[in-house]
Amino acid sequence: MARSIVSSAVLHGLARYMHELGYDPGRMLGASYYDAASEGAGNIPLYEFMALLNNAAIDTMTPHFGLCFGARYRRRDLGLIAYLFTYHDRLADSMTDFQSFFSTLQTNSHYAAYTDGDRAVVEYLAPGNDPQFKAQDAEFSMMVQVRCLQFSLGKKWFPSTVAFEHAPIASRALTQQHLPCDVDYGASANRLLFPKSFLLARNPQADPRIVALIRKALQEERAGAERAVGIVESLHDTLTEHFRMEWPVNVGAVARSLGLSPNQLGYHLRKHETTFRDELNEARMSHARALLCETDLSIRTIAIRLGYAEVSAFSRMFRTHAGMTATRFRRDHARTVVQ
Repeated sequence: MARSIVSSAVLHGLARYMHELGYDPGRMLGASYYDAASEGAGNIPLYEFMALLNNAAIDTMTPHFGLCFGARYRRRDLGLIAYLFTYHDRLADSMTDFQSFFSTLQTNSHYAAYTDGDRAVVEYLAPGNDPQFKAQDAEFSMMVQVRCLQFSLGKKWFPSTVAFEHAPIASRALTQQHLPCDVDYGASANRLLFPKSFLLARNPQADPRIVALIRKALQEERAGAERAVGIVESLHDTLTEHFRMEWPVNVGAVARSLGLSPNQLGYHLRKHETTFRDELNEARMSHARALLCETDLSIRTIAIRLGYAEVSAFSRMFRTHAGMTATRFRRDHARTVVQ
């Protein structure tokens, strides 16, 4: 399953902005996020980032915190992908590549760039249903998109219209400070709209050699992210094999079976927004269901095979995952039991 994550670069920018406002980013972001961002090693789920933006808006009493944070974004804050807008020959090429490589930023948010009649449209939708959290993310994300377009078209450029899904957060006057254009609310998606003639505008800083280097680096980054997904998918099968063969299921043993070091496995799991413990528990419960359905092994034996020192610990975990006791699950789902 694809998951959306927010990179350490964005977290680091958020911490820096909080500090500039006179607030303690360590207290607001939490020590673990702040330390990871400072070290350039922290990725967090998008929904948690939305919560951070929302909490920052409340704590700093800045209703449009996401919008203000996005308005100060620089190319280096967003990473290599933003430099496509600086060095591509035309804005249309920049937007095509941005759409292609958007998954290196977030994996299941919706981003699209297209034309509608004589207008160009940039569209963004984030997962989740909490309108309060999504509002801050939408204003941040759409303001960052404006900044990216300005890297090609100049810092005084703004779209004709910005449309948001959410209702107005505060007065329109505050919004106009950063978006001096038409701003609509209650739309079906977050969108930037502007004349499509800008798509053909020539970029005076265009340099195809730099674009080629950027695209190569982004392709390698995307391949790494796709490899992380494959490793996580293989991890479940590997854990199941370890359980079946009664091999050790510690991170070192499992990583070796995957041809990785524990640190390499941890790196790929973090990129996929999961942990070894989470994947181990999922594989344990999956294998437990198979053993309950297909064998006559006692629940105690199953618990021991799955690495539980106490049957009670296994029973609690199984009930949490399956919504019923192991005994009832066996009674309701047993198929051919080995005699």
